[in-house]
Amino acid sequence: MAVYKNTHAGSPIAGVEFTPVSDGNFSFFYVDNEADLAEVKQWLTSPDIGQEIIAEAQTASQPVLITHGGKAKDDLMALLEARGEKLELQKHKRSFADMAWPVRGALGFTGQTLQLSSSFLTKKGFAWDTGMFASLNLVANAMAMMFGAQRRPDDHKLRAIKTDINETLDDYVPGGGDTLPSIDEQRAYLRKDPEPPKSWWQKSKELLRDNSVLVGEVGLRFAAGLAVAFPVNKLSKGWAALKSGSVTKAYYVARNDAIITHWAGLGSLFGKAVALFSKSEDPYDPKPKSLLDTIREKYLFRTGGWIEAGAFSAQAYDNFTNTGETKKIRFRGKDSPNYIAGIGSSLFATGYVVRNWAKFGIKEMNMDEMYAHAVDGLAQVPPEQLSQRMAEVAADITDHFKGNRLSYGEAFRQLMNRLYRDQHIALDNLGTEPEERIAKTNSQAQAADMATKTGAVEVKHAINSPRKLTDRTSPPEVSYAEKAQSSEKPFPCLRV
Repeated sequence: MAVYKNTHAGSPIAGVEFTPVSDGNFSFFYVDNEADLAEVKQWLTSPDIGQEIIAEAQTASQPVLITHGGKAKDDLMALLEARGEKLELQKHKRSFADMAWPVRGALGFTGQTLQLSSSFLTKKGFAWDTGMFASLNLVANAMAMMFGAQRRPDDHKLRAIKTDINETLDDYVPGGGDTLPSIDEQRAYLRKDPEPPKSWWQKSKELLRDNSVLVGEVGLRFAAGLAVAFPVNKLSKGWAALKSGSVTKAYYVARNDAIITHWAGLGSLFGKAVALFSKSEDPYDPKPKSLLDTIREKYLFRTGGWIEAGAFSAQAYDNFTNTGETKKIRFRGKDSPNYIAGIGSSLFATGYVVRNWAKFGIKEMNMDEMYAHAVDGLAQVPPEQLSQRMAEVAADITDHFKGNRLSYGEAFRQLMNRLYRDQHIALDNLGTEPEERIAKTNSQAQAADMATKTGAVEVKHAINSPRKLTDRTSPPEVSYAEKAQSSEKPFPCLRV
């Protein structure tokens, strides 16, 4: 949906959002503050503008007016510009955090390609430490670029949104809140046909996506750290020494002859062990957060990254400076330190620095379930209340997605479309008939004019005024779960 931000300082209109319609416009006007509502309403409902205000709501940041009119979007934009508004299309720019995983993967992939190439150039033949290290990390880097952070369902946030929706609708449905869908019910599946069985490839891809960090960033790279600390071509001798009863001898026999690289591998293992105890942030978790939870969410993953950045910086130094026979390469007929692997290790270490801006995991909202719960609740609202209650439910939803690129207009549009699709209920006050639109617009214009003459603060829409934000967000005396008498909830009747 097109969201336009108003850059005209001092204007009561903060922005406007348009949803695609075949005739006229269906728009959302964001008002700078509540004191400006009367002025904006009077302008919108004036004969020259001809907008019908079908509902209004108060979001966490500002009031919003939901309007419908006969003018096309371009015509309305021209009227706004003639008023002096300076509207710019809002573009969502990807933050560096959004790009951290792909950039980290690309740096590592390039670096490991150089390291793998250099492993074939050593004078002593194939370098098993560098070769295995690079091979395993190439797979891990590909996963980082494909999947990024691992994903988990955002169940706690979903329950919080469902609770807010029920509290918003509680006083407006026949029979009270006990007839609303339970927050524990799953309703999205009722709208879907049974899915065909998934192939092994689909299951594997989903498993890798949901556990990308544990499998790739921790698991594969942990194996790579072992391979560089204890090269696979030396493990048989180490195992023989271990069977003879000497752990110390086994360690010295199996370790990498390049001591700095050996310790870099051990440093990588330590960094992985630290990161393994990380967990994704979950601000909606109802359990009190302990100091250990905060450390796991905010610091362990980054600490592990800095440890590994230091370890592979040391590996890069060793590749640049070590002139031992096991490390030297022959390139263009000359012997030299392994500069190619050194550059690769430097890029790899830089990738770990970039990773400090990446998220260990992200919570994914089940949007279909959220909208299904909202729509099944709205289906029970009386027709004359529907527009206003839908506006408030849309505010409930967008307040939970602050900064997550879900606009108010998109939330309202989803509710409206799904209500029609799933419950066969359409908003009946959009004024789609020309004579109906004119009559309603004139009525609102007269009300706005009367409010101005009498000094009224705001114009009340014919249906119901919205509840204030403080009314919507203050905790109820008892929770919905405590008020519910039974988990068995009737499926809302269809209203055609």
